[in-house]
Amino acid sequence: MSPFLTPALILLKAFGIDLWQLLNFHLKRMLSSIVSNPVGPSLETVQALLVRACYSAERSLLVATATRLAINSGLTAAYDELIERLMTKSTSDTAMHMRKSRTWLHVLVLSHILHVDAGDMLIVKFSGDPRRVRVLLDCPSATVLDRFLFAQVELNVLRANILSSLSDRTYCNEEDTLGLVRDSKIDIELWHADWERILQQKAGVPQWIAINLRVQKCWATTMALCRAVRTAGVENVDLMSPAQRSILSMAKESLRLHLQTIIVEPRFYLQNLKYAMDFVWAKCAFCYLLLLKLCILLPEGSGNLNDDLIACGTILSQELSAAGGTGFSGISNSTAKMYLQLLHTGTEKFTRALQEHYEQPEAGSTPTQPADDQYPKSANQLDSFVPDQFVFEWDFPGLTLFSSSTTGLGWLDDILLGALNGGGDFFGFITPNVEEGDTAGP
Repeated sequence: MSPFLTPALILLKAFGIDLWQLLNFHLKRMLSSIVSNPVGPSLETVQALLVRACYSAERSLLVATATRLAINSGLTAAYDELIERLMTKSTSDTAMHMRKSRTWLHVLVLSHILHVDAGDMLIVKFSGDPRRVRVLLDCPSATVLDRFLFAQVELNVLRANILSSLSDRTYCNEEDTLGLVRDSKIDIELWHADWERILQQKAGVPQWIAINLRVQKCWATTMALCRAVRTAGVENVDLMSPAQRSILSMAKESLRLHLQTIIVEPRFYLQNLKYAMDFVWAKCAFCYLLLLKLCILLPEGSGNLNDDLIACGTILSQELSAAGGTGFSGISNSTAKMYLQLLHTGTEKFTRALQEHYEQPEAGSTPTQPADDQYPKSANQLDSFVPDQFVFEWDFPGLTLFSSSTTGLGWLDDILLGALNGGGDFFGFITPNVEEGDTAGP
């Protein structure tokens, strides 16, 4: 094992701030050396860069460096050669080719994730049909984790294609957007059904893989729906068309399914997140916070559903806290704590909003707040709760949505809608143009 990969792995389990800082400083020096002199990079060097990228804020730079070193090391050629060997039924001497192919596929997956979910440029694209990766299922050197990796390759290439299609349809008509949403959902469902069937036919596949496939399906669907709403350029839910609001409703249902999937059997998902990459912790917090926001923006009128949502949030926080482990330290721990704090803050704001909503006087009683304030102040606080991590560090759409009803701008909506419908209220803000010499004024 290389002198770079070994400390990168040890760093994940380093106890004590002194040891962690020492190893972290050592890795930074080695990284600087590799970037400045990338001659003859080893396979372990590329793997170490990928490990480091999973827990570092400089993930984009690390993945870009890993991609360049992987190409220089011939990992792409090893993948193509392995595919060719398996297609010709030649399974001899595939172990090293599988190691190189596995590393290259990890590079592809991470680069596509950062492209779709962090707004990075797509450094390298998958050549050919991504389903050809299924050929590697018959490789004698393929492991159970490799099978899950192959599924991730297909999904993230699909997600990148969906993002590209949505980007080409910015501000297009709603029929095109709804058609693309329908096609995207079908493609994601087909991906999930295919890989669920493939893995069921394989012996020794653990149950956590099936849970992860469902989680990935919910995440991909939610992001596709939210990005479709973003293409319209309207973030005020009160100004959205019925079609846009229906897409948001579908996103809310997908988020509910995501929450139910991860808390029903926490031992197969949440309890395995101790060493999960920063992206996974961010997803867990974001999905729950977005679900809370959509429940405020698109109320269902059922208090029981909201109470169940708070109870699920409590379970989610407890399981994520337990996943970190007592005394768990290191960069991933600090990141986990940050996202857990965001989760707690969002839950508290949502709980206070519900309590204030239930405490509002019934019809016929004396109101305690202005008539045009339809929602309590806590709902306004949750509506404006947009953590910077999900805007500047990750490109997760949805949390910037808001409602004029909760922000106190409902009067402005009436003016804008009146102007769009041909009303004259909007022109009341415009100072009349008095021509020179007209002393009478307007």
